[in-house]
Amino acid sequence: MLGCATLLTHDPRFVLAKPAIGHIAIGAIMLKRGWMLRYMPPIVTQTIPEYVTFAGYAWAALCFALGAGTIGIAMTGDMKLWTFYVTVVLVGAKIAAFAIQYIAFRVLVGIRLRAAAQRA
Repeated sequence: MLGCATLLTHDPRFVLAKPAIGHIAIGAIMLKRGWMLRYMPPIVTQTIPEYVTFAGYAWAALCFALGAGTIGIAMTGDMKLWTFYVTVVLVGAKIAAFAIQYIAFRVLVGIRLRAAAQRA
């Protein structure tokens, strides 16, 4: 549909905005409470399930923000800027979010396990 709009109007912004549809749709799916729990190892789901649920909402927010950014960059019509955004910013933001989540979960699980060992 957006490809047709681009061909009819000779305006590439329709196609440039297309990846935003995927980000917004995935973000909407990620709004389901606890969706991320099934992808976590048992030690994480048993130790810090509330943080996993929060992280799921954070991923949804990230997807919405990246989708909005894609639309914003697409509206400029600057192909070089859009290419940089899609290849560097989108990928970099997801890798950074994954790394932050991984480190945070490792630290939080460690804290909870040490606290439980001290109580026992």
